[in-house]
Amino acid sequence: MRGNSYGSRKGSLAGGFVFPARERDKSMASVSTSQSKNTKQCPQCKMEVPKGAKKCPHCQSDLRSWFARHYLLTTLGVIFLIILVESAIGGGSNVSDTSNSPGSEKVEQPQEEAVKVSAEKLSSDYEANGVAADQKYKDKLVEITGTIDNIGTDILETPYITFETGNLVKSVQCMFKREDSPRLAQLSEGIQITVQGRVSSDLLNILVRDCNF
Repeated sequence: MRGNSYGSRKGSLAGGFVFPARERDKSMASVSTSQSKNTKQCPQCKMEVPKGAKKCPHCQSDLRSWFARHYLLTTLGVIFLIILVESAIGGGSNVSDTSNSPGSEKVEQPQEEAVKVSAEKLSSDYEANGVAADQKYKDKLVEITGTIDNIGTDILETPYITFETGNLVKSVQCMFKREDSPRLAQLSEGIQITVQGRVSSDLLNILVRDCNF
C-alpha cells in the first residue's frame, strides 16, 4: 500500500510537472500568435510595433505607405491618369465614328469668294453708313482695285499701301506682311493694282489686313 501510494504521488507529481508545462507552451504560442496579428515589424529598426501605427515608437520612422506619405503627388498622378485614359477613349471613339460613317472621305471646303469692290466704292460706303458697310465688308475677304496713293511702313515696320479714294479724311489702307516688302518696293505711286485682304476696322482709315497681290 505504501508503494502504491508513493507511485501514485510520483505519478501525480509527474503529471503536475509535465502537463502544465505543455499547457503553458500552448498558451505562450497563442499569445505570440495573437501579438503577431496585432503587430508588425518596423522596416528600419526591426522592432515590433502596433499594426495601425503611423510612426515607429522606437526609431521614429514613418511607417505609412509611399502613397500616403506623398499625397499630393499621388493625387496629381491619379488625375493625370484619368485624363490620359479619357483622352485615349475619346480619340478612339472619334476614329471609330469617322471610319464607320458613310461618306467618310475628306470633303474639301468650298473656297471663299472675295467681295469685289473699288477703293472709291469701299470708302464711300463707309462714309455713307459705317454700320451697313461693316455688315457688308467686315471680316470678309475683299478684292480691292484702285490707284496707289502711298507706300510706306507703320511704327511697327509693317508695310502698307493706301489707295486714292477722293476722300481727304478716310482712305483705304492695306497692310502686308514684312516678307512682302521686296515686292512692294517694286511698286510706285499712281499705278493701278488689285489687292485681296480682310477688312478689320474703320477708324481714321479703313484697315484691310493680311493683304496680298
